[in-house]
Amino acid sequence: MEAIHSPPTSLLPAIRAAEATIHAVRGGHVTSRSLSRKAILGARKLDAPNSLAHVLSRCSLAAYYRGDYVDARELALESAHLFECNAGYVSAARCLSITAAIAHDWNGDGALARAHYCRMTAVAEKAGHAGLVRLSILARFNLAAEMFDTAEYASLRILLTSRPLAQQHQENFALTIADALGSGWSGNFTGADAALAGHLTLPGVSQSQRALIEALRSLIEASRWDLDAAR
Repeated sequence: MEAIHSPPTSLLPAIRAAEATIHAVRGGHVTSRSLSRKAILGARKLDAPNSLAHVLSRCSLAAYYRGDYVDARELALESAHLFECNAGYVSAARCLSITAAIAHDWNGDGALARAHYCRMTAVAEKAGHAGLVRLSILARFNLAAEMFDTAEYASLRILLTSRPLAQQHQENFALTIADALGSGWSGNFTGADAALAGHLTLPGVSQSQRALIEALRSLIEASRWDLDAAR
């Protein structure tokens, strides 16, 4: 019975890392930090780089949920490196998505976020994972729109639309928003409004997507000083 209820010592770091993530999501940040420290310390004592990479990855996610973004970034970078060294390219790409998100959302550094997403693309291509490749390219496309990098924007749009992978509705939505932002920034409010209005006619538009589209259309009308339509 003891053997059934007590996991092997080698599995304890992974279990603690998973528990740290659960507590972080639930708001138990103090417990999450304590579990993460124990998980990382235990994993570093094992001669198992792949296991260490998984533990660091989970602890990075826990740190991200806690808002400990410096820790999340450092752990994700280390785990991505370990995964790459052991040909765990899919896991490495997912770790890089965390570092990119932190660079963009927390640091406000679009150039750094783009560098992480570019590395994510390269790693995902090594894995032959078309979904992650497209996800990273789509993230770079959205960044280009935000940064008003017209050359990068145009190049990535061609790349996204030319790849022989079935378009998902969420990706279509992201393309629409990025196109609308690009048109708006260039002063083409009519084109931006047309793109947004056209997406509303597609099947499967969620309430949250519809709300965002209507909010953007209101901004467009306000920019035209059509306050009644904006309301």
